[in-house]
Amino acid sequence: MKRLLLLAVISSIVLVSNAQDFKKVQTLAVLKKLEDAKTELDKQLASNPAGATKPEALFWKSYINNSIYKDDKLKAKYPNALADAEDAFTKYLQAEPSLKTLKDNSGSDIFFTLYNKERTVGNEAFTAKKYEEAATSFSKAVDYIDLIIANKFTTSNLAFDTSMIFFTGYCYQQAKKDELAYKNYKRLADKKVSGNDDYKIVYSFLLLNAIKTKNKAEFDDFLKTAKSIFPKENWDQYEAEYVDKNFSFQDKADVYDKQDAAGTLSAEDYVNYGSTFYNIPKEEKDKMDSTKIAGYKKKAAEAFKKAYAKDNAMFIASFNLGLINYLEYDAIDEMQRENLKKMRDLNAQKEAEKDLKKKAAIDAKNKPAIEAIKAENNTLDKKASDYVDTAIEWYEKTYEVLKTKTAKTSQEKNSFNKTVDYLANLYAYKRDKVKGKDLKAYDTFDAKFKLYDGLHQ
Repeated sequence: MKRLLLLAVISSIVLVSNAQDFKKVQTLAVLKKLEDAKTELDKQLASNPAGATKPEALFWKSYINNSIYKDDKLKAKYPNALADAEDAFTKYLQAEPSLKTLKDNSGSDIFFTLYNKERTVGNEAFTAKKYEEAATSFSKAVDYIDLIIANKFTTSNLAFDTSMIFFTGYCYQQAKKDELAYKNYKRLADKKVSGNDDYKIVYSFLLLNAIKTKNKAEFDDFLKTAKSIFPKENWDQYEAEYVDKNFSFQDKADVYDKQDAAGTLSAEDYVNYGSTFYNIPKEEKDKMDSTKIAGYKKKAAEAFKKAYAKDNAMFIASFNLGLINYLEYDAIDEMQRENLKKMRDLNAQKEAEKDLKKKAAIDAKNKPAIEAIKAENNTLDKKASDYVDTAIEWYEKTYEVLKTKTAKTSQEKNSFNKTVDYLANLYAYKRDKVKGKDLKAYDTFDAKFKLYDGLHQ
């Protein structure tokens, strides 16, 4: 029994001795006798390897190496000091989440050293466009500053490091790590960050992500925040895209009617909806009868007219209205050509017959069909004329907007060329219709044809 008690006493002495040894390391470190502190700590850990995982040992290892790294005289002698400090500190944070040893010894400077190190490494990678590497370093910096703020190691009144979180999210976005980009951007959006136009990227990404994931609740929340912070930005386009990607065709029409009635749609919104209603997907169109399709075409035209009424400089609206009518005219022209072919075929039967009586019989038989075709073409002529006039009206509005633009974008140049080409075709049609009937009108339409035909850039 006495021997067991003696062993217990010896063990107690060893534990006290170890505690005293850390006290000695602490004293040397605080007195800036860093090499002595490092030697003493290494000696203690060599004699007691199990102690290397203790929070105190990990803290003092990170503290001493951090201090060596910040000492100009010692830094060169110990080139691995910063890496050793970071390695020990990472393990320390896991071993003692309460940070008791660090707080008892005013060791928060380690946080700031490593925060600044990760910022520097991240900035260098960012400049080199190594976005994933930059994001990894920035993310570590965010973790450090979060702990600095949470433990009140700074006097700054911060909720978080806004710019660091933003650049972390941005770099993850560029690296195609959307889940990690989302995590960082959402932190900013939840706090409704503002004050910098760059932060529009945050809300744009989050809205597109909500569209992709079909998360209507998040989409509505982010949209509301974005509109309140950046009211001059056109956020409604994202709403239109959400509707386009995630709603049925009838749902889209219902949403449009509701927004139209409320007067909340911009000129661009009307253009987007007009394009949606005109370009019906095949799988949707297959479910519709001709009346329904015609109804949506009419709805498209009305949307484009409302876009132009809101902004008559928006040439896309007037161009699309011209195109809608041009395509209707073109379809009628094709029908008339087909009808003329049918008449030629019927007349060819008569001409091929040599016998006069049989020829007369064929003529009599074919006459009702030919008369019906002529009547249909006359009706189609009136429709074509109306579509041609309307197309000309809207294309000339488009021409008036685009002709004054000297430095045209590729879209503007393409639209301008198509506009003058279509106008030349339309005036050629009108000219040919009055040929030999109205010389004055012929000359007027011919002059218009020549004008537009010569404007192609």
